[in-house]
This record gives sequence, structure tokens and C-alpha cells, in this order.
Amino acid sequence: AAYEYSKIDFEDTARDPQASGALEASYTNMPNIFAALESSLWPWFTVRLGAGRPLFSELKANDKTTPKIETKVKDSPLQYTVGVGFHFAKLDVDAVVNQDFGFTGGWFASGNSETPFSKLSATYRW
Repeated sequence: AAYEYSKIDFEDTARDPQASGALEASYTNMPNIFAALESSLWPWFTVRLGAGRPLFSELKANDKTTPKIETKVKDSPLQYTVGVGFHFAKLDVDAVVNQDFGFTGGWFASGNSETPFSKLSATYRW
């Protein structure tokens, strides 16, 4: 289970060069429940299939130039992920496959240049 909160301010210098954040957007997931099945196909390679869903999810956009305009979108989509792990002696490399890459096949199949992995991490055990 996890809690996620993101906030970003967008500046609109085209309308007002002195503007300090014309749009404020925030995204909240709480709690995000995730479960996965993991299997080691070979001693050096692991595959993980998982799904997650936030129980409450909200995207809020607030236009600072017009303080009375605030937009809220509530949605809790089911998200699927595929992960792979590589084990080299004491080094473990773990990657989450980008969902768009699986559908387009990357640059070779469709010409789209998605990154094959949306998350990549490495752990070295002493």
C-alpha cells in the first residue's frame, strides 16, 4: 500500500512576464494497493506481473489568474505493470516495463520512441 501526492506550478509568461505560476495542479492517490506475482525463470532472470488500484484518486487544477476556477477529476483506474529483474553475482537490476512500449513495440516496430522502461533501479549487496 502507498500514498502518492504530486504538485506542480505552471508559469504563463506569454500573458504576463512577471507571473509566478498561473496554473497549479495536484494529483493524489491514497491508498494505492498493489499486488504482484513474481517468478524466477532462470537463476539470473526474474519476471513480475502486477496490478494496482488507488482507492481514491483526484486530479485538481487551479487557475491562479482566475481564483474562482478550480477543476477536480476523481478517478481510480486499474493499472497493470510488468517488471523484469536481472541478477549478476551481487548486483540486482530491476526494471518496470513502460506500458506504451508493450503496445507499440518501440521504434523498430512502429517508429515511436518510447523508453522501454519507466523505472530502472540497481542494488548492490555487500
